[in-house]
Amino acid sequence: MEKKYSGGIFADSLEKRRAKVELIVEDREVIVLTDTGIEFRFSYLDTTIELGGASGKMIFLHKDERNITAFSEDKGFQGELMQSSFSPLLEGLLLKKQAQRKRMFGYVFTGLGAFAILLWLGFILLGNLAAYAIDFLPTKVDQKIGEFAGENMDHGGSEVHDAEIVEPVEEIVAILEAAVRKVDGRDWEFDVHVIDADIENAYALPGGYIVVYTGLLEEMERPEQLAGVLAHEMAHVTERHGLERIVKMVGLTVMVDVLLGDVEGMIALAAEFLSVSTINAYSREAETEADLKGLVFLQEAQIDPRGLIEFFSTLEDLDGDVAGMIPEWASTHPDHQARIEAIEEHIDKSMEIEDLGEKIAWKELKNRLE
Repeated sequence: MEKKYSGGIFADSLEKRRAKVELIVEDREVIVLTDTGIEFRFSYLDTTIELGGASGKMIFLHKDERNITAFSEDKGFQGELMQSSFSPLLEGLLLKKQAQRKRMFGYVFTGLGAFAILLWLGFILLGNLAAYAIDFLPTKVDQKIGEFAGENMDHGGSEVHDAEIVEPVEEIVAILEAAVRKVDGRDWEFDVHVIDADIENAYALPGGYIVVYTGLLEEMERPEQLAGVLAHEMAHVTERHGLERIVKMVGLTVMVDVLLGDVEGMIALAAEFLSVSTINAYSREAETEADLKGLVFLQEAQIDPRGLIEFFSTLEDLDGDVAGMIPEWASTHPDHQARIEAIEEHIDKSMEIEDLGEKIAWKELKNRLE
């Protein structure tokens, strides 16, 4: 009886671009069966192998210029591959990995003094190293992490599929997305999910997976306010703040693996760290940066940026005296008034503004919520 090993697969041809799978090792190929019945075959002639993950024992199989990637950390999978025609590929990889580790240990011992300084500086230098590692990662990494985590996270409510509610939100995002591409120069793709919950919030996962709660939609008085919030969250994506937090959380060892070329291993590990609380825990600097970059997106889209100011004013009223009891220097976020003043200072007073309410069915959305 054929032994089956559990794992996963990333493939553009799949509906959600990922799936859980079972892997069967034969002499000349690995058969990958998804939980929906789709079959993939990896021949030893056109497959490349990588090792990665937190343990360094997760095996990744790539084919078709890496548009399809299967992976498994199941015990025995590596041993069975070593008994097949994949053995030369895996042996060469293990030797290469061993050589990389030896070189890395050599660098560590050679720079022992510098390493001691790194430990002394702690989180400051760790943050710089995280930013350095991110520069080497393609934006497709953000997208894969966001998709994988978004489909597995508990968002706190059921997803809304009512077109009268979802489509106006998607239309605002589409308008902003066009502005983002002009300003940022990269082809970000944003995927909106409306969640039915009495939560006055929205957040974006790395790569552009956006969650908007009905509680926030109910609080918005005009579409420009919602556009301001969305532009802010989209700025977190383009500035890669979520990925930066993830790289810091997964630790120095995984970052070294990333610099050595192990990207898929970080994707699988990072998705386990994501939750609503971690995504919303940006630093004051990241929040300020997202405010100002979001303002640029709004102005490029000719959307009234004062909608974002109105939203912060609403939050200030809701927070009341509780927020006033916490001095700004002790908070992880800048206070609402400071954010309002910073946005007002950078608004282009001469910009042309278009009425967003004429472009989308905002009144229908509000009526549907009621």
